Amino acid sequence: MMFDWNKDSLVDWADTILSDAEAAKYVWGVGLHWYSGDFFDQVWYVSHNYDKPVLGTEGCNCDYDLPNYPDDWSRAARYAHDIIGDMTNGVIGWTDWNLLLDVETQSGSGGPNHAGNNCFAQIHVVNGELEITPSYYAYGHFSRYLTPGSVVFPYTATGWAANNVEGLTARRPDGSWVMVLLNNGQSDVQVGIQTSIEPAAAGQVRVTLPAQSVGTVVFPEPTAAII
Repeated sequence: MMFDWNKDSLVDWADTILSDAEAAKYVWGVGLHWYSGDFFDQVWYVSHNYDKPVLGTEGCNCDYDLPNYPDDWSRAARYAHDIIGDMTNGVIGWTDWNLLLDVETQSGSGGPNHAGNNCFAQIHVVNGELEITPSYYAYGHFSRYLTPGSVVFPYTATGWAANNVEGLTARRPDGSWVMVLLNNGQSDVQVGIQTSIEPAAAGQVRVTLPAQSVGTVVFPEPTAAII
C-alpha cells in the first residue's frame, strides 16, 4: 500500500510512483486520509488512470476539528460526506481511525493517541457505560447496506446541492440496489427517485429525508436509480 496520507498531494505521488513500472510492481493499492479536505478530483484521477485499488485508510474527528465540527451531528455528516465523495470517485472501501474510545476530556473526546491528539469515536465509554454517537449510525448506513462485492454506479441528480443532499448508489451481489442519502441541511427534504428501466410515469419512489440525517433506500429488484 502506497501513500497512506492526505488527498491534497495524491496525484503528485501517484504520478511519480505508479508511472514508474519498476516502482509500481511493488504497489498493491493506494491509501487515503481525509485531513486535508475533499480533493475528490484527485481521487477520481488516480482511480481512473491507474490499475491500483484506492482505499480510504484513515479518518477521524479530533479536538482540533471542533471549530469546524463542533457537535455530534456535524461529525457524523463529515463521515457520510467523505465516504460518498470518495466512493463515487472510485474508492473501494473506507476505514475509520477509531471505533471506541474512553472519554477523557470535557469536550467528550478520548485519547490521547500516539500523536498526542484527543479524538472522537463512533462509540464512547462514559463512566463505564457505552455511549453510541450519531457517527456510529451514519457510518452504519454504508457498512450495513453496501455489502462486500457491491459496485457503485453513477446517477443523475437535480437540485440536490441547493438542498444539501448527497447520495451514493450501488448494486449489491444479490442484484438489489441501494441508495444512501445524506441531508446535511436544516430542513426536511423530499427526494424523488425514478428507476431508469421504467417509463417516466412509473417506477417512482418519493422519500422524505429529515433535516440532518442519513437514510438508505433499498430496491429489491434489479434496477438503476436515477434522481
